[in-house]
Amino acid sequence: ATFAFDRARRLAPERPGPDFFTGRAFAQSGKLSEARDVWKSLLDRSPKEAPWTAGLQQRVKAVDAALDAQTNGQLHGQ
Repeated sequence: ATFAFDRARRLAPERPGPDFFTGRAFAQSGKLSEARDVWKSLLDRSPKEAPWTAGLQQRVKAVDAALDAQTNGQLHGQ
C-alpha cells in the first residue's frame, strides 16, 4: 500500500491524501512512531485553515498518547 501512496505523493505532492493514508497504514500496522512522523509533517506543511488540520491534530494527539502509554508501560515493567 505504501508504494501506491508514494507514487501518488510524487504525482501530486501538494495533496494531503497520500500522506494521510500512509500515516493511517502505519498506524494500523502498529508503527505508531512512523504514523506520527508522517502526520506531523503533513500538519506542519498544511495551511492552518485547511479543512483536514483539526482531524489531523486529533490523530497526532491520539498517537502521542498511545506512544506515551507504551513508553510508560515499558518504564514500569508492564
